[in-house]
Amino acid sequence: MGNPKGDWRPTRDPKRYAQIHREAEEATAKQAAIEAAYLKHLQAFRESRKEKLPAVEQYINQQIPILLGAWQQQVDSAITDESYAMEEESKLYWWIALGGNLVWAGTCFLNPAAAGEVVLIKILSFAGAAYGSGALEKASPPPDNPPTAKEAIRENIAVARGTLEEEFQKQSREWASGFIRLQDWGKDDPTILGEFNAYIWEKMFPTIPYDKLRFKAILNMAKEAVSSAVADYNRQWKQFRRDNVWAGKAEQKRRGVVFQPVIRVSFAGKPLWDASNASSAGDLKFH
Repeated sequence: MGNPKGDWRPTRDPKRYAQIHREAEEATAKQAAIEAAYLKHLQAFRESRKEKLPAVEQYINQQIPILLGAWQQQVDSAITDESYAMEEESKLYWWIALGGNLVWAGTCFLNPAAAGEVVLIKILSFAGAAYGSGALEKASPPPDNPPTAKEAIRENIAVARGTLEEEFQKQSREWASGFIRLQDWGKDDPTILGEFNAYIWEKMFPTIPYDKLRFKAILNMAKEAVSSAVADYNRQWKQFRRDNVWAGKAEQKRRGVVFQPVIRVSFAGKPLWDASNASSAGDLKFH
């Protein structure tokens, strides 16, 4: 029972005792009514969110390929519209090697604090594995110039986009359920869609603010990731040339001397992927 009003100390007065008992019952009934109203409101709230869930999940599944299309466009620009400092002779090897490791293209998806991001890293690490391992040579002639190699990278990015779309859409129900204003979906309130678009953006691109510079940020992150690997690649190339200065290309090929670059990509100052540790990607070997 609830507490009566006023002085409710123990008493032997029958009238006062009856009053205390009556007030306690009234307080209990009032509290029960409040709790019942709250539970009714909570149930209605939950039912509203449940009712809106399919529509919001559908919207997410529509937005994922749109946003991945924007990502694909920006990372394409990172390889087609940018130049990276390296010797002319090594450029072809560089682009072929980069095609076997697409982590540089996906740093915008990664949250360094989230252990679960390993799934995305694996998708992007091995999206070009067959290309980098030499399997491409068995199916078709390998690229023989940088533009052709760049085109092959774009094709790998397109394949990665499809795989990423499948992976993100596995999470669409969870994302929809986590939207704090799910119950308001469909209301005549222009702020809802804006908040929801920002919410989905944060889920897909956790380290990029949802502002007018967000697409440029994707491009910059891709360029920075590629640049993180260039200096080390150039060091490997120069070492290879010093070690084999005694032999021309024909002699190197006859002796089986090959250039084996290891692409290392860094993100937030830490190594993300080292091709030398990815055995399923095979060794990148170039004569």
